[in-house]
Amino acid sequence: MLEANGNLTRMLELVALGEEERKLVEQGMALNQLLLSRLADEPTPAGPTPRELHSGKRKPLSVLTETVGLVKPD
Repeated sequence: MLEANGNLTRMLELVALGEEERKLVEQGMALNQLLLSRLADEPTPAGPTPRELHSGKRKPLSVLTETVGLVKPD
């Protein structure tokens, strides 16, 4: 999904598109961005949210803190 906007941007730059095709690509970019913003606070399968991954702020995984004791919680 993160690569989709890049692919659509390259399409706009490199492929000769008609007016309707250009509008569809631009709509696709807008919809993709909307979906990414909606999912920014949804946890990934590993636990942290995309926003946390981007910000560099990561929560210790409970498996490591509670079960294994490898990481001490803040």
